[in-house]
Amino acid sequence: MGKKFTALCASALSVVMLLSGCGGDKRMSAETDGDKSLNDKVVATIGKTEITQADYNFIYKLVYDNMSQYSSYYGDDWENMEIEDGKTMGDYMKENTEAQIKQMAAAVALAEDNGIKADSTAVKDAVTKNKNNLVEQNYKGTDGYKAYLEEARTTDKAFDRYLEIVEIYDRLYKELTKTDGKASIDNDKLKKDFLKEYADKWRVQHILIGTKAQTDSSGNETKPAKTDDEAKKIAEEVIAKLDAGADFDDLIEEYNEDPGISKGKFYVFGTGEMVPEFEEASKNLEIGSYTKEPVKTDYGYHIIKRYVIDDTIDEFKDYKKQKLQEKVMNLVDKKLKKMKPVKFESKTIDKYLDEWSKARKKKAEAAQKNADAQQSAAPAEDSAQQTQDTAQDAVQADEKQNQ
Repeated sequence: MGKKFTALCASALSVVMLLSGCGGDKRMSAETDGDKSLNDKVVATIGKTEITQADYNFIYKLVYDNMSQYSSYYGDDWENMEIEDGKTMGDYMKENTEAQIKQMAAAVALAEDNGIKADSTAVKDAVTKNKNNLVEQNYKGTDGYKAYLEEARTTDKAFDRYLEIVEIYDRLYKELTKTDGKASIDNDKLKKDFLKEYADKWRVQHILIGTKAQTDSSGNETKPAKTDDEAKKIAEEVIAKLDAGADFDDLIEEYNEDPGISKGKFYVFGTGEMVPEFEEASKNLEIGSYTKEPVKTDYGYHIIKRYVIDDTIDEFKDYKKQKLQEKVMNLVDKKLKKMKPVKFESKTIDKYLDEWSKARKKKAEAAQKNADAQQSAAPAEDSAQQTQDTAQDAVQADEKQNQ
């Protein structure tokens, strides 16, 4: 049999996001019969790499957790919601899982071509260190980690392979993007391309004095609405302080009511991305200047300051990282095209995913039934308590009368 590994979700190229919900522990118990079945059953082959059911399940669970946010918009049956041309969310999750597995299998092969070996001491040491840290940070110990593996229908062995791929990809990325690497980019050209792409964008901070009531995440009012005159007066007070030499960042901390802006944070936007009044005022400002009159929108009054767009800002760093990622993934895709065979056992996978979906629904229904039962019991308990209180009041009244 060829090598087995846990494929890494494409979004896991940003390792932090995926590791936020996963952890491991070298103190895990020996492989169970259930684990052995998951670890031995091969459901896909990409070149010389074999993907086990445990590997597949691990990646599918990552995709599922990322997509499950849609349940709050589309209800419990969100997996069967049609998104395009008869394709459901469930279909999309399966396609997405398989695409990412293929891509990462190719990354492993490309890493080997560049001298990065999974069985190297450096990779093994990094995996052990990361695993022991993650279990404590994310699952508060072994019991929580085991519960996650059970829910994901995957295994400790599969997660070890996952961490291995994280480490391998990180080393591959560094190798390919170094100064003379195969995915390196000329920095001067990158700056030129960035400035050209951002030529019609604006970078600003602003202080909002709102006219709408402020609420918390539960919808509870935390700050009452201000009248138009009240808001405008405060905005004019802010401008007066700026004219007197006050620091814009300091005034953001003191006055701003827009949660999207804080000290050191900026909005970078292009045409049509902000309300017209805000956009117009921003584009008419010189670099480093601020609006001398409050800018009124439906949100309230704004004091806006414009800043330079150059290669020192965070957006350039993100732009550079994106371009490097694209070059690396182009090399990975080229490698994938050369790999044969590329085969998934669709019937086996579909059967397992269907069973898994039914199990999730059954668990959710049981939880809902239990919640309903508790809710129904609550009024009865309240009624019994009221009866008991009434009886006690009557006894106390009789005692008083007898006295």
